[in-house]
Amino acid sequence: MTKSIFIIFSDYTFETNKALEKLRLAVGLTLNDENILNLVFLGNSCHVLQELDKSKANMKPAFKHVKMLAELDAKFYVEDAGNFSISNNIKYQSIKPPEFIDLLDKANVVIH
Repeated sequence: MTKSIFIIFSDYTFETNKALEKLRLAVGLTLNDENILNLVFLGNSCHVLQELDKSKANMKPAFKHVKMLAELDAKFYVEDAGNFSISNNIKYQSIKPPEFIDLLDKANVVIH
């Protein structure tokens, strides 16, 4: 049975491992080929989509998980954040807050 799974990232990504743990969970969810994985980045959480110097950013390596998820065809949605720069390797769709609600209506599972 196909499941549309949405993982919502809304936490500030620095000095916490919340985003990293959600990314690890997302990688695990790709083991079931029937899962359709959607990653939604709100606010400052989109910083995890940049290749950062981890020693200066004070965070554990997270971009390797992002890169793997991109290769496994996860869908990335990023709240319209103006002139924020995201790694060139990540294909994403920019969304506005009203569109976020529409996305959630399509979900079978939401993880926040």
